[in-house]
Amino acid sequence: MSNVKEIKTTCGLDCPDACGIVANDGQIKADREHPTSNGALCALLNKYMFEEPRIKTAKINGKEVSLDEALNATKEALDTDSKLLWRGSGNFGVMQEITNLLFEKIEGTTTKGTLCDGSGDAGIVEGRGVNRILPPEQIAKAEVVVVWGKNITATASHLMPYLKDKQIIVIDPVKTAIAKKADLFVQITPRSDFFVAIMLARFALMGNFEDLEYLEEHAPDYDEYYDFSQEFRIRPILDHIGTDLKEMGKILEMIKDKKTVFLVGNGVQKYSTGGQVLQAIDSLAVILGKFGKEGCGVGFLGNSKLNFKNPFEVKTTKVEKVNTAFGEFETVLIQGGNPVASMPNSSRVIEELKKTNTIIYYGVYENETSAMADIVIPAKNFFEKRDVRLSYAHHTVNPMRKIEESNYGISEYDFTNT
Repeated sequence: MSNVKEIKTTCGLDCPDACGIVANDGQIKADREHPTSNGALCALLNKYMFEEPRIKTAKINGKEVSLDEALNATKEALDTDSKLLWRGSGNFGVMQEITNLLFEKIEGTTTKGTLCDGSGDAGIVEGRGVNRILPPEQIAKAEVVVVWGKNITATASHLMPYLKDKQIIVIDPVKTAIAKKADLFVQITPRSDFFVAIMLARFALMGNFEDLEYLEEHAPDYDEYYDFSQEFRIRPILDHIGTDLKEMGKILEMIKDKKTVFLVGNGVQKYSTGGQVLQAIDSLAVILGKFGKEGCGVGFLGNSKLNFKNPFEVKTTKVEKVNTAFGEFETVLIQGGNPVASMPNSSRVIEELKKTNTIIYYGVYENETSAMADIVIPAKNFFEKRDVRLSYAHHTVNPMRKIEESNYGISEYDFTNT
């Protein structure tokens, strides 16, 4: 890094924490005043981001060329009726989407959906109508935290201080680090989260753990949900989950009359029933009266752009990101992502990409996808340009300030306007 005076910026990595950073004299450290960074940065930011070899030179068919040559070749390749923009989320800055404007202008196709949390988000939106963020301030006010299918020490480590001095219940097929520290760890069979939520709701209604006042006001037809829960036979379902009545009762006893938040991870919705799992967990929280109150709620990955007027929302033809048929396009521009490794069924993705005429890879690092590209264009990382960062775990809108210079790579803004 070049020498700079103290500058506050934000991490652009695709992570819910969106940590604050202070850059000073060529070094970075956590912004202690930021709501989630808590005085520490992860190893990805502190170490690996700077050790991983960068793409520094543009290439065409494996041969190093000037950036201008690669950009001209890109322009020619995009001069077709069939072109696709497939963007990853290696950099979560808002301005990364400026390439949408390019594809709207040249009448190209973009993607919709996500590889990460789409199923759970769809279930929440269908049930609640909107997927709001559960702010860390509410986690701090809770007395009990239910960590459900979320390896929080690895995927949201900056939330750990908010869990201090609280009772912790972990529901997970895997004995994670947080599970080892929990007051109660319920190790369930993989893919059984839906049944866990259904059974807990049923037992809550049977054992008078429900919040009747809350239900009468917000869900007066709750008895219909109880009827639905009775369609599942208790003993076979508990055997399938890998638990028993005593353990289920202990969960409810720990939650009873306590401010409780449910922190739900992506793992619970990585199945065909993912949307229904989130709806079942939401329903459990409603029955227990753990919504709309201080220190209560269900936290998944919230909608980071809720009520945000996105200048890069465009009216283009869109295809699903999760199962993109790359072979239907003559030219594919892949920006800041690695679909060969990150999409389901890598073999299918590789075969689809082989069907295209031209693959353009525009990113910071070499990977499995860049190795297949006909044109490779080096990008600037988020320390080398200005941007704005939203989060799907808190409501803070943070500036991403430029803190260093780079004599290689091109920003998304310059790429779009070239």
